Order: sequence, then C-alpha cells, then structure tokens
Amino acid sequence: MRFFCFLLLLCSFSVNAQQPCSDFTPGGSAQSSISLCAASGFSQTNLPDCTGPFLPIGGCPDPVTSNKSIWYKIHCYSAGTFGFLITPKNAGDDFDFQVMNITNKQASDVYTMNLTVSLNQVSSGGSTGCIGTGTKDYNCASSSSSPYNKLLNVLAGSRFMR
Repeated sequence: MRFFCFLLLLCSFSVNAQQPCSDFTPGGSAQSSISLCAASGFSQTNLPDCTGPFLPIGGCPDPVTSNKSIWYKIHCYSAGTFGFLITPKNAGDDFDFQVMNITNKQASDVYTMNLTVSLNQVSSGGSTGCIGTGTKDYNCASSSSSPYNKLLNVLAGSRFMR
C-alpha cells in the first residue's frame, strides 16, 4: 500500500532508518505543501521514502500515517463541488488519500486536530479519488468499499490539504 503508507527496511540485524518526510521539500510536510493550481492535470513523479507521524482521523478505525507522503494544498475560489482522480503509473500500485479542510486553520493543525473531510484507504490498487459516482466520504481499509469517494462540497475561500 502506498500514500501514504509505511515501510521498514531490515538488513541483517540492523535497521535502515528512513528520513523524516519534513526533510523532503517542497511537499514533505503540511507546512511545506505544494499549491495545486492546475484544473487539467498534475503529475507527481517521485514519492519520498520517508517517515511521518500518524494523523488524527474520524470515520475509520484504522490509523493513518503520513509516511511516504506528499502534501498538497488547494484554495477554492468559487463554491461548488471538487473532485480529483489519482492514477498510478503502475496499475497495481495502491494509493490512499486523506483530504483535510484547513479553512481558518494553520497547516500544522492537521497533526493535532481531526480536520478530515474525505478519506480512502481501500487497498485495491489502481485509480482512486473523489469522483461523481462516489457515494461516501470515508472508505476504510477494513472494508471492501469503493476506491472512489464522493465529490466534496466546497465554499468560496475554502482551503483543503493533502
């Protein structure tokens, strides 16, 4: 599972420690998140092999780690619905996502407050995201739910992260 997932490497009685995700900039932490401005598409070519803290969530029993994560932020300039599609280059790769509403919050609040508005941990591999045919805000790892969440309702001036 990727995301947004973790990996511990053991090599003959020794542990190869990963770097903290905050060491990868930009996008290595909530505070250094990458602003997304493209409506047509965006490609992330590298996913850092790094460690990050667990994030507070509601709606799913399974914890969410920020290991191997890239952070993005989005500012909504008009009201409506917001969606996205994550399509891995390798169709078997599993990407999870968590979207947080940080309107009137500091980016670092994601580490201490449950700001989650959409979460998908389904480990089916292939594409995932928030799309028009999605029916739920939360699809947890322990369920056989859909890899797609419903579109997010947004207000002008809203700010989202992940």
